[in-house]
Amino acid sequence: MCYTGRVTCVTFERHQVTCSCGHRVKGIFPDEARATVCFGENIQALVAYLSTTQVIPMKRMTDILGNMFGIEMSQGSVSNILNDMRKRPSVHMRI
Repeated sequence: MCYTGRVTCVTFERHQVTCSCGHRVKGIFPDEARATVCFGENIQALVAYLSTTQVIPMKRMTDILGNMFGIEMSQGSVSNILNDMRKRPSVHMRI
């Protein structure tokens, strides 16, 4: 069964213009756009869950994300997300 929900992709463009006096003006990206490719908090949480709780290897995880959600993610992006998640303060939940 394929996931029928929607994944929203947001693209940001930054333009640069040069004034007749030679001064260059560049647009700015929003805070959440910290790198060339950024994935939202829900996708990051899903990657962390699949890796730590379900113990799914990176290659299989990128296949799952692509096949089920249409998200093309490299194994490098998975690694970067997991490394970033390790740096965050740990939050424990009781069930």
